[in-house]
Amino acid sequence: MILGPVLIREGGYAFDAWTAENRLRRGYVYRRIEDAYYARKAELRRPGESHARPIVACNAVDEFTRATTVLEATARLGSRQAA
Repeated sequence: MILGPVLIREGGYAFDAWTAENRLRRGYVYRRIEDAYYARKAELRRPGESHARPIVACNAVDEFTRATTVLEATARLGSRQAA
């Protein structure tokens, strides 16, 4: 899982997440920035119930974009090879 940075969204603040299974998941919009950071930290500390791989936290949009682009391409390549 890759977590994006907390960003300003319409109505408040949010962070996105990316997984190979679900691809990009838009985050819930929090009214207070502190709440968005708290939720992001909680996601990072969550036990690996559904995450077989480590969680990567990106602190910048370009870092998140690079990481998700590379993994998206890798996931696409893997699904083609499996077919």
